[in-house]
Amino acid sequence: MAQPMKRPLTEAELRRAEDCADENEKLAECWESHQVAIVSCERADNNLNRFPGYQTMPVLTIDTLLPLEQPAAGSCSRKKKQQQQQPMTRELAQRTIRELERVKGNKWSAPRPYYFKHRSHEQFDVYTQEARIRASETFDGLAQKYVTVCIAGYDLRETRRGMESLRTDTPERVVWVDLMKVLEHQARDGGVPTELRRYTDDNVTVRNGRYDRRPGEPRGDYGMPSVRLLEVLGPAAAGHRADFRKLEKGSVALKRIVNRARNGIS
Repeated sequence: MAQPMKRPLTEAELRRAEDCADENEKLAECWESHQVAIVSCERADNNLNRFPGYQTMPVLTIDTLLPLEQPAAGSCSRKKKQQQQQPMTRELAQRTIRELERVKGNKWSAPRPYYFKHRSHEQFDVYTQEARIRASETFDGLAQKYVTVCIAGYDLRETRRGMESLRTDTPERVVWVDLMKVLEHQARDGGVPTELRRYTDDNVTVRNGRYDRRPGEPRGDYGMPSVRLLEVLGPAAAGHRADFRKLEKGSVALKRIVNRARNGIS
């Protein structure tokens, strides 16, 4: 339930709210489109790639949310309208790429290349050059199949660092979405969705209504995987499109009331 506004918002607060609304709008448009692949890409906990006696190497996780159904050719307008009224259903595909240290000599204890697949999750334990190829082919394949690739994360600086760690090029047609701002926008009235609190309680700070990630490695038993935020915030984004205009109108109305009170006008 929306909480009543206690005072008019400052210009800085309105700009921040509009910025968050813009991020939510980008996510809503991407989520609803059959022509957009949505991706989160981030470095995983280095402890996942720790071998005794060997250097700890990067681990990159790439989670992809793809439209479950492509629009059928010649679909009637009624069917299209029904699809637009319901959030897009997307299926998750995951890749974990663990980079291995190449050691000199034939050491029996050295970490070795390995491939594992279970359902939609693939894991590659490979040397540096192969790791770069696997990361790049993921984005290249999406760029060929979809009009746009949406890269979303709760910390886009870390997302870019993760991609740079394996020299992965950004797709030519890309949309970046800041999930921390989307979360702030959607949580403005009702707070953080219950299903996300296991992640946000340990990893998100809120000061004066502004949401930020805690610095350092993700904390808690569940960490802070961007894909878990996407699975909740993505389908809900379209329903929050009008939130900023309502907020703006409410702030203007309160400002008029305050001005009248100051001027002694009843």
